Amino acid sequence: MIPTQRLAPLRLPSSLDESLSHFLNWLEQTPELVAQRAFDLADVKERAMRLRAFLANTPRPFHRSTLPGHVTGSALLLDASGRFVCLLHHAKLGLWLQPGGHSDGQEDTWNVALREATEETGISGLRLASFCDSGRVFPIDVDIHLFPARGLEPEHLHFDVRFLVVSSGEAESTPLPGNDESHAVAWFPLSALQAGRLPNTDVSVRRLFQLGAFLASSCQCEEESPSSASRERSLLRPR
Repeated sequence: MIPTQRLAPLRLPSSLDESLSHFLNWLEQTPELVAQRAFDLADVKERAMRLRAFLANTPRPFHRSTLPGHVTGSALLLDASGRFVCLLHHAKLGLWLQPGGHSDGQEDTWNVALREATEETGISGLRLASFCDSGRVFPIDVDIHLFPARGLEPEHLHFDVRFLVVSSGEAESTPLPGNDESHAVAWFPLSALQAGRLPNTDVSVRRLFQLGAFLASSCQCEEESPSSASRERSLLRPR
């Protein structure tokens, strides 16, 4: 089970740029990510810095009308056991993807990720989570991809910022009502990536599975001996 935080509340950032700064610092201090091949470090740094430049130089970066691109938010949604990831089969794209969507002017992208995960999966009681000792909430990944033209909307970029979100229940006991944008919603075991059993998806979702496996393995709850004062330390802190 994912251990819950008993000591300090989550520390939410004041801006997306601040959260990206914490993300870059975390990458520098977590060489295990490179060792486990969860990340191409140079590649993800380049994407994060490109997003920071976009935020600094683009009026209304969080509005979907802003072209040639805008900020979106999405979630690596783990169940309470930390062993399953929730994906949606998007009718428009024909792919299994993580829940996420447009900011619609909302600048706290971490809450966009939480909102979209809740709306698209239909799961109640989802929570943002931190995976570091400080309790800070910051992205676990940044992806920049072209979204295809649709109707009068031209092809454009999505600067997609991914945050960690957890369910209060385990996959087996958590219904997935979904919504009308998805053909289906389902839980997939993290082990599906290594076993080659992932459904039709894209490379960024495979990266999320690698990250999920890394974060789940890092999420340890340490207790002192009974003779000392009881204390828990969690690397994953639900809100």
